[in-house]
Amino acid sequence: KEFEKDAFEILPDLSSIQVAFSKIKEPWGDAFLMSLHGGPDPKKRRELKYEAGDILKLLDVHDKIAVLTDRFNNPSKIAQTLLQASAGDIRIYVCELLGYPGEKITEGSPEEISSDAFSYPNVVIILNKRG
Repeated sequence: KEFEKDAFEILPDLSSIQVAFSKIKEPWGDAFLMSLHGGPDPKKRRELKYEAGDILKLLDVHDKIAVLTDRFNNPSKIAQTLLQASAGDIRIYVCELLGYPGEKITEGSPEEISSDAFSYPNVVIILNKRG
């Protein structure tokens, strides 16, 4: 059914990416935003435009990347991908449970993040600290 514009009101909220960047005190206007969130059911996962391995190529062009994750494409997997490629001076922020009790921000190198487990949902921010 179609509604007249005056029949409803849209109440926008902040995005998880906006909140994540505010928590780490970094501007996000120059960040590359990507989704590795394919859905919770492995049998019904949607096709993704990117894979975790694409982050390496994207870091050649972008110094900031924000990643929407899921349980399969999680922060540890992303960090392991960066670690295996010796990706340089990279800092990773994992922003867990934003806006919920238990909210937590973890900062570390790919090596530090690669072996940890994180609560879901989370947003990963990758900063390339090149000269």
